[in-house]
Amino acid sequence: MRLGQRVIGPDELDFGVPVARVAFGVADGGVPPLPPPVKGTYFLVSLVVGLAAYNRDDVLVCHDTVRDLDGSIIGVRALARPHRP
Repeated sequence: MRLGQRVIGPDELDFGVPVARVAFGVADGGVPPLPPPVKGTYFLVSLVVGLAAYNRDDVLVCHDTVRDLDGSIIGVRALARPHRP
């Protein structure tokens, strides 16, 4: 499951590289479409989806990543439930 994105237009920042204004999320500003909760079922989603759906107890994200010598992620040591403080 993914959040959509819509390019609104160029930004006025001058960093020497283009900067775009982008709206991330779902069209109505709500939570991404997830199936209804089912007891004992969990959804492993991207971090951005997990953060948007922090109020769902059945959403998990990758946590404590393991990287190779080049810095590429090759695994995770744990999963996490997103929580909004």
